[in-house]
Amino acid sequence: MVGLREKNKALRREAILDATLQLLGKHDPSEITTSQIAARADVSPATVFNLVGTREQLLVALGARVVETILDALTELEKQTGGDPIAAARLIVDVSVAAFAVESTAYRRVVAEIVYRHDVDGSSGFDPARLQEAAMHDAQERGIVDARFDPAGLGKQIYASYSAAMLRWSVGKIDDAGFLILARHGLLAVLAATATDDHRDAFCNELVGLSACLAELSQAN
Repeated sequence: MVGLREKNKALRREAILDATLQLLGKHDPSEITTSQIAARADVSPATVFNLVGTREQLLVALGARVVETILDALTELEKQTGGDPIAAARLIVDVSVAAFAVESTAYRRVVAEIVYRHDVDGSSGFDPARLQEAAMHDAQERGIVDARFDPAGLGKQIYASYSAAMLRWSVGKIDDAGFLILARHGLLAVLAATATDDHRDAFCNELVGLSACLAELSQAN
């Protein structure tokens, strides 16, 4: 059981991250000081450093919080579906884009500052591509994705497409809706290319429909 002291530390840490995100909605990271964050979070500057760390660590922690949101959603999906791997793969894309879009301006600045950082929490060695790797492995177990493909490679390819979409979004080349379209397209392209015969047409048909949205996005940008 988590003690009261640890709960209070967790609450203060969340307040610090919330304060950072609020400030990032109005200012570039280089303009934000520890004192400003501390004042908004109602803690001391030393507490900001002790509970989270440097400015870069604050930004990375915000990225890690998005991953935590995905993990929580995957846990709930597991309860609801019993472990549907394609639903999980879609959820990873959709929930992460939605989490970024809630505070779009702030998270664009976070992503631009730590672009292409795979080790999102700076210490655990966690690679977001592993979430899609696990989904692809489970899809192979269920006969949805061809077992001849390396699930780790598929996971990395899906995440590479996602990262490219996220980069374009972070620098304002596409809006939130465009981010979602590009990220979904990357996932579906992998599924359509690697699905078994019984499932390929469904993914291809969905990809064709999404390609029309992608064409409109390209014309608009």
